[in-house]
Amino acid sequence: MNLKFRNRIALYTTLAVALMTALVFVIIYTVVHHTAYAHLDKEILQGERRGH
Repeated sequence: MNLKFRNRIALYTTLAVALMTALVFVIIYTVVHHTAYAHLDKEILQGERRGH
């Protein structure tokens, strides 16, 4: 792949932004997933203690 300097900079910048976006997505997804399931587990356990 023989790209001009300007095109290489554009390509590497695009790849860096794509990787950072994917990383942020995975982090946000993991936090939301963990928080949602922790909340659901807590509600289920509280419901069992009340006898529902």
